[in-house]
Amino acid sequence: MADQYAAIEEHDAIVLAISADDLSGAQEAAQSWGPPFPILYNPGGSVIQDYGVFTGKIAMPSTFIIDKDGIIRWKHIGSKTDRPSPQTVIRQLQALDG
Repeated sequence: MADQYAAIEEHDAIVLAISADDLSGAQEAAQSWGPPFPILYNPGGSVIQDYGVFTGKIAMPSTFIIDKDGIIRWKHIGSKTDRPSPQTVIRQLQALDG
């Protein structure tokens, strides 16, 4: 997503990452990865549980497109290595721009 962040912003959209890792691990990942968007820290995993992507002790890699009214318009819940491409997310945003 980081490489295509400008294209995502063109659709009046933002990217937020949510991490339930311990804070030191999340900070280390953010510093080494350096994404152009915020990584939110959710130590109790409540957000992950609320979105139904918490399985046992880990969160499934997930992408949600949520409109300005808070309605989920598209989602992809993957496995450990299954994530939508940035182009897929951009196509979904384009469809919503309609």
